[in-house]
Amino acid sequence: MEEALAETITSDIDDRIANSRYVGIIVDETTNITVEKMLITYLTLQQKGDLETAETFIGNYAIPSGTAECITAKIKDVLSGRGVAMARVVGLGSDGVNVMVGRKAGVAQQLRQNDCPYLVNIHCGAHRTALAVRDASTAVRQVSAYVTTLNNIYTYYKNSPIRTYRLNELQKEMGEHDLLSLKQPSATRWLSLERAVKGIRANWAAVVSELREEEDAKNCPVAKGIRKRLQTYTFTALTHLLTDVLAVVNRMNLIFQKEDVNILSISPVVSMTLASLEDLMNGPGEAEKKFNEASRDGRFCGVTLTHVDAQTCSSLRTEYVAEVTKSIKKRFPSEHHL
Repeated sequence: MEEALAETITSDIDDRIANSRYVGIIVDETTNITVEKMLITYLTLQQKGDLETAETFIGNYAIPSGTAECITAKIKDVLSGRGVAMARVVGLGSDGVNVMVGRKAGVAQQLRQNDCPYLVNIHCGAHRTALAVRDASTAVRQVSAYVTTLNNIYTYYKNSPIRTYRLNELQKEMGEHDLLSLKQPSATRWLSLERAVKGIRANWAAVVSELREEEDAKNCPVAKGIRKRLQTYTFTALTHLLTDVLAVVNRMNLIFQKEDVNILSISPVVSMTLASLEDLMNGPGEAEKKFNEASRDGRFCGVTLTHVDAQTCSSLRTEYVAEVTKSIKKRFPSEHHL
């Protein structure tokens, strides 16, 4: 039964491939449970009189290595096996690593030079946006340390159901019923840093209180260390600063994730994002304004902040926004947004 179903699906895909005048390829490297390199492959095919396209998964193939030569050979082998003439291939979508897009010997360049003269190489816009945020966050020392603290907080509660229960009970006692759960920032999840920032912003007062209880009851050095970092003015200011900046950048990311996004819209969307970032260079956003107003007396949510230095945090905003702007311009060069 399974073989019959598979044959029917494969036959339908082969018919669609045969009826598509042009073909696009979307590939990405993965690793399976046995740590074997794999190449997951999709085809973009024309349908309904060439006016619409649709993506079709065709397989996840083992490759001996992740070199450009090996990936190129596997792509050609797979397409040949599905009856696709290489001259019909006009698009390659990838994650933008040098192996894929290198100007001299990347996969796209090898295909274009030898087999696919009309190939257009496209690096996923949402992925480029995520890389820009990652680059900027790594470049600014205080932001990099902030992300490390977020990871420490997430791990501290994830590894202890008892702590998580106490945190939830504290939230209820404080009357905070619409809180977001704590999230872990991840380099492989595009919007994870914004979610993590939103989570700690919503839970900040409860987390500080729970950590202090743990510190007092058990003299826990880990709880004390995390609590002291959370209670600094810089950490709380960064939380609100990042709320503003990441909202701008992730708005662009979400646009690029839309199923019907038009490639021609990339340039104006990038331009609008850069304009919004310039506004943040010149002054605080809404979240930061609210924090500044609420912490004028050196306290926030009833908690005394330490190492208060509003001027330094203002300079930090300028530095971080400048890095995000630079990274976006690098990932989306003005002369070629594809």
